[in-house]
Amino acid sequence: MLRNSASPISLAWETLRAWRSWRKSASDTLGSLLLLIISLVIAAAVGAAGVLTARVRITERPHGLLKSSSCGPWSFSDPASSTQKNFNDTVTAANYAGVCYYGSLDPNVCSTQYVQPTLNWTTTSNVSCPFNASLCSAPPYRMDTGLLDTRSALGLNILDQDRLFYRRISTCSPLHTAGYERPSNVTVDGGQRIDSYDFWYFGPINGTDFTWRYNMDAMYDQSGYELT
Repeated sequence: MLRNSASPISLAWETLRAWRSWRKSASDTLGSLLLLIISLVIAAAVGAAGVLTARVRITERPHGLLKSSSCGPWSFSDPASSTQKNFNDTVTAANYAGVCYYGSLDPNVCSTQYVQPTLNWTTTSNVSCPFNASLCSAPPYRMDTGLLDTRSALGLNILDQDRLFYRRISTCSPLHTAGYERPSNVTVDGGQRIDSYDFWYFGPINGTDFTWRYNMDAMYDQSGYELT
């Protein structure tokens, strides 16, 4: 009977029919009832598993906690390796942005690296100049991401009570640089060489007397972006 039954339900039905035919025999009755109970337990377990499987399949996004021996901070044996990685990361990020934000939206690139291929934002034109009004050479515009869920948008596997919502608002405008830009030579790598920098002085930031600086030799060093 077990071999020929197509499912636990059919086994239960056949067992019930057998019990009705042999119910006058005590020994056969006990055997049939035991088989009936086993088949009903199996049917219930299969049904519960089916419900759980369906629940997993209809979940909006897959979530999982992974632990790998490869996780952790990068360590480098020499500064050149670190510089090369920064450069490669910059090239990879630029290529991803070009394809997935402004390009062909290639699914082989855009749907395999991050939990959400792109982060949407809204723009507002003709907002107030974030500096002195005389510094902006064109009407500024503002970019606003709204609240981004660190789990569904950024892919951080954390508990519900530990989730954060991140929002970025940036205001951009071309600036008049005449009178605010100054080139200078800077000693780097512990005095091993001197690089040419351009400094812009629109106001101090992070404890420095300049707003931003750019290493003019970065293109030769194959160094990635270094933004603050």
